[in-house]
Amino acid sequence: MLKWLIHRASHRSTGPERLAEHALRELRLELYRAEQGIFDAHMRADYYRSRIVFCEEVLKKGIEQVSDVRRAYQEISPRLRSELKPSGGQPVVSSEPVATPPDPAVSRPVFAARGG
Repeated sequence: MLKWLIHRASHRSTGPERLAEHALRELRLELYRAEQGIFDAHMRADYYRSRIVFCEEVLKKGIEQVSDVRRAYQEISPRLRSELKPSGGQPVVSSEPVATPPDPAVSRPVFAARGG
């Protein structure tokens, strides 16, 4: 019985290896959260860049010309999405912004979100 208690206590005690194991799990989780925060910040920056470019285009060209160009890109998008299906038949969906063809009048690229 005494051997059983000693054996059980030795396996239940927190040694340096167990502490390191626990710390490693916590550090990996914190690293994941930090990387996710960076990813989210990049997405927000891309979103605001695209809004700024849109507003600049509206000021330069007027809303009619800008909406016509954006509508043309939206009409082309569904055709391209149907062609980009993986072999498993699952639609391609990404939360990362995708650069659309640049407008010669604007020096910055225009970003549009890809979805499915």
